[in-house]
Amino acid sequence: MATRSLNRYLDSCPGLPASAPVGHPHIIGWDGEDTDKKHLTAADGIATLLFNWKPEALDAFLDVRHKSRYEWYRRAKPNSGILDLLVARTGDMALCGFREDVERVDGPFTYTMEESGAWTPFDRHSKLFGPSFASALMYHELWLEGDGVKVDVYGSEQRG
Repeated sequence: MATRSLNRYLDSCPGLPASAPVGHPHIIGWDGEDTDKKHLTAADGIATLLFNWKPEALDAFLDVRHKSRYEWYRRAKPNSGILDLLVARTGDMALCGFREDVERVDGPFTYTMEESGAWTPFDRHSKLFGPSFASALMYHELWLEGDGVKVDVYGSEQRG
């Protein structure tokens, strides 16, 4: 089996240029199984996931000025070996992780979305394991919907 890999940042999304520094979200040129995690971040994984699912989902997730809250929840096919996935944002705090049950998110990985566009890990766990989380999103192509997979999106507008 040939190994395919993370090969580049893409300019697919005007708001997330490939030239942005590491720590800013990027759309990843992904074509396969293994990733070079050297510069991969959870921000990259989330941006790529939402953009590949629906570009407008990424726009809504990043829109902290007009949407106070955004949640993207992927319910995996039962007995598929893949856990449910939560990507959420409240204000400028992003949270993501796999859900083992309705009460608990594995991880979770938490980031502050800075005005500059950078995502700052909220804790050491998020910094250390964010690249592996992003790699799993891409390896399993979790933006794809198929038999038994359901995606729910929730959001709220800013008031005032």
